[in-house]
Amino acid sequence: MNGNPLLVWVLIALASTSLACATFAPNPAPEVRPVDFAVQYDWWEGSLPPPYHYEYAVTIAADGVGTVTYVPDYPSEETPTWVETFTLDAAQLDELYARLRAADVFTTVWREADDIPVGGSSSVLTVTADGATTTVPAFPDRAVEQADAAKSAVYAVVPAEIWDRLTAQRDQYVQDHEAP
Repeated sequence: MNGNPLLVWVLIALASTSLACATFAPNPAPEVRPVDFAVQYDWWEGSLPPPYHYEYAVTIAADGVGTVTYVPDYPSEETPTWVETFTLDAAQLDELYARLRAADVFTTVWREADDIPVGGSSSVLTVTADGATTTVPAFPDRAVEQADAAKSAVYAVVPAEIWDRLTAQRDQYVQDHEAP
């Protein structure tokens, strides 16, 4: 290219910009649920004195097997861990994937906000699909409504009777461990 140096510079800048966009922009998720679709959702109550703090994790594997791991207080050797399992069929997995896709989980560049609250509850959602892993932080700097919708979608696929059973167990735990 022995032509205009400005034209050469512009072409190099355009090529660099295209490469940067391809490198840093998230890939759009396929319309059909990929075979490796899996979810991890972790939730923690805010800073509360024992026994009022609790936390749980929901995992959903690509085959639809789900697990809720629930800790009714701050984790310690004395604190029990309750585990409940459930299974989502293909239609339920497809629906969850569609809801996460509609919430732009796979196309948003997720970053933690600079100014995050202290002491409140928080949750992190990690999703694997089509060979890529996406993490929605506890306090995203953008798309907060989409983040909340995605996290709510995961919570909602756990059968209500599991949440009811865990809540009843936790209520009993709190009653048994409250100061007199």
